[in-house]
Amino acid sequence: MTSGERVGTALVETSDLDELVEQVNALMSPHTVTPGRTGDFTASVKGFQRPGLSVFRTNYGMPVRLRAAPLTDYLAVCIPLRGSMAVRHKGMSFTVDARRTGFVGTPDDELVMDWDDDLELLVMRVELSELRTLAARMLTAEDPGPERLQFDPLMDSPAATAAVISQATLLEQLLEVAEAGAVNPLAEAHLRDAVMGTLLLAHANTWRQMLTTRRPAPAARSRVHQAADLMAARAGDPLSVGHLAREVGLSTRALYDGFVREFDASPKRYLTDLRLERAHRELSAAGPGLRVIDVADRWGFTNAGRFAALYRERYGQPPGTTLTTGSRRTGERAAPSQPDGGGAPGVSSQRRRIGPRGMAPPSDQANPGPRRVCAGDRPKREP
Repeated sequence: MTSGERVGTALVETSDLDELVEQVNALMSPHTVTPGRTGDFTASVKGFQRPGLSVFRTNYGMPVRLRAAPLTDYLAVCIPLRGSMAVRHKGMSFTVDARRTGFVGTPDDELVMDWDDDLELLVMRVELSELRTLAARMLTAEDPGPERLQFDPLMDSPAATAAVISQATLLEQLLEVAEAGAVNPLAEAHLRDAVMGTLLLAHANTWRQMLTTRRPAPAARSRVHQAADLMAARAGDPLSVGHLAREVGLSTRALYDGFVREFDASPKRYLTDLRLERAHRELSAAGPGLRVIDVADRWGFTNAGRFAALYRERYGQPPGTTLTTGSRRTGERAAPSQPDGGGAPGVSSQRRRIGPRGMAPPSDQANPGPRRVCAGDRPKREP
């Protein structure tokens, strides 16, 4: 996505200075704008307001000085895509240039920026609460530590700057092509976490060393996984999502969201797949007298037709076919191995040889083999 292309919803489009300040104040924090020249201008802000992390592209069409009070509980990550600007923040003064450097506005001090007339600025509003949550997840801890999370204003690492631009652009592309309400929340969360992870791990801040060197604490088993364990232990019982949610101390909605996040399936679908797996295992073993309808009922499928359809969809064949195949295998395993001379009378456990014209040779009793001839048994010579 190159500079100048349409990116996001038009949030601000005005040639009136007072209207510009009022509308941008609603997106960010109270600030003032002092034009650097007289004459007409057209200011625009396009982008996406999203929970946790919002992305904007701003272009005021003239040189301006912006002065903002200390931000509320969020960071303003600003990277020029075209042009440059001078910044004063937290006792530091520096200049940031297009796609090479950026800066991070924080709640710690007043912010003063001087924009040139060609500036196009990528701005991300990142909620500090989301950063703290992500940091805690990296350490599998409730809180990474007592020290306050603070960021250096100047982003002078080319690698970090390029990574943030790339990740923000991917997020913009996802939100750009998605229809209203059709954004995949897991995809959006992944890209949002990528931006925040770069800020935590690649840009100087008070938690960076701890996050990159501390060994994660053992993670406690989540309540979503506890619900999955209950399903596995009681797959044949009549279970409802509401009942499972109460047992693990979650709301039904929270349990649903957790299963989608952890297993990419709703709780109902997860339980159905688990029951189908148990039924398939039992049908494959094919015990004596086993019936498909009994297996379906044992694993919570009260509608035999519905069970057959789900089973075929999952395993590519009807459950009766699995049972028949399993019975055949079970019979072969159960057939006793008889030694020679054992079993039915006159039948050897070894494969019988087939003689000419498909006839079996006589049995051992009918064909006892060569006899020893004694002297007294010799026939008399004919005269």
